[in-house]
Amino acid sequence: MVFFVGSHGKSYQGVCPQNTAQAFIKGYNHGQQLYTAQENVSRAERELSYEQHEIDNQKEKLNDLKNSLIYDQLTPRERREKLDEIDKINNRPNDLKRKQHQLNKLKQELEKVRAQMNKYY
Repeated sequence: MVFFVGSHGKSYQGVCPQNTAQAFIKGYNHGQQLYTAQENVSRAERELSYEQHEIDNQKEKLNDLKNSLIYDQLTPRERREKLDEIDKINNRPNDLKRKQHQLNKLKQELEKVRAQMNKYY
């Protein structure tokens, strides 16, 4: 029960009697560890999904920018701005790879926490 409270992100209200508080807090903290690891993975998955969605949306913008460079009468400054935007869009996949690596690392950490908790609960 104590572990359950912590693992679901519930807060400790400090209501345990003094003689059982230490054991409760230990179980609660273990649950909080698991909750935090799960939340970190969930957040990283959302960020990765958002990044993938953004990359998909940027493909059309990239084509528009390229066409503008080819067909529009642009000043050197406007051309430089469009080239900078193209570079920024082209670097998004690197961000995606970084986020995927981060997610994998967080999943490994979560599995370590789960394995640790399985010893106790």
